[in-house]
Amino acid sequence: MDIQKGACGILHPGPKADFSHALKLQGIFNARDLGGYQTMDGHTVKFGRLLRTGKLFSATEEDKKCLFKLYGVSVAVDLRGTPEVTKAPDPDEPGFQSIHVPILPEAWAEAGLETKNKSGDKIGSFERFFATPKNGIQGLMEEVENLGDVETQMKGIYCEMVENEVCQKGYHRFFEILLQQQGGPFLWHCTGGKDRTGIGAILLLSVLGVDRETILQDYLLTNFFVKDRADQTAQHAAQNGASEKLAEQIRMLLQVKKEWGKVVLTSIEKGYGTVESYLEQALFISREEQQALRRWYLE
Repeated sequence: MDIQKGACGILHPGPKADFSHALKLQGIFNARDLGGYQTMDGHTVKFGRLLRTGKLFSATEEDKKCLFKLYGVSVAVDLRGTPEVTKAPDPDEPGFQSIHVPILPEAWAEAGLETKNKSGDKIGSFERFFATPKNGIQGLMEEVENLGDVETQMKGIYCEMVENEVCQKGYHRFFEILLQQQGGPFLWHCTGGKDRTGIGAILLLSVLGVDRETILQDYLLTNFFVKDRADQTAQHAAQNGASEKLAEQIRMLLQVKKEWGKVVLTSIEKGYGTVESYLEQALFISREEQQALRRWYLE
């Protein structure tokens, strides 16, 4: 794909996770290109093929030109729940298809899909928090206080998202649609582009053969995009009576921590040995299909 350096404010991504991977879009938050990352066996993820973002609802005309014309994106996987999609739908553009693939159990239930959720209490509260938040800063403070210790909760949520069979069903569909692109441009997103989207990126980069540290650094790039927003929200909470501890919990929830990304990989390794085995046994993506992804998306 021949995208000139500087198009849409894009720099050619490098072999390690840094800000050159950022897509400098105007209305789409937390957007980046996974191209350029090197694999452990000496290959490189193709530039302009694998894009992860936050919600597309506020895309400007220039953003759409960048994604749909220059990058040639024709398919996006939307990992959000139904209320999130209804509130802020993806753009309706000629030649572009947004495929709704809810990841969390509550979202599957709301979409009328079969669920067999064995451990969804934490996940359900997490989704309700983001899908139907209470209004205003006081509502946010109450929600975070009810959530409890953010560090502990998020580790548990990430672990459950790996192990929960309903979440696994969602990520199976994610990979199924990716395989259908046969190396073509592919975009996936949730609302903030950090948790559901981040786990998808961790799984995909692992299967492509990128080293663990680069994968976790890519995950942490979210903090580059959210820092100002998280700081401002925490400060606003403090001005409205939040304790120092509560304000810090709010800031933490709006960001990501390396330990949360590690939970994904350690949970998989504990249960399945490798990400490749996890995809094969839990997501039903065969070794041959995984090899096809490497053949299509690496150079």
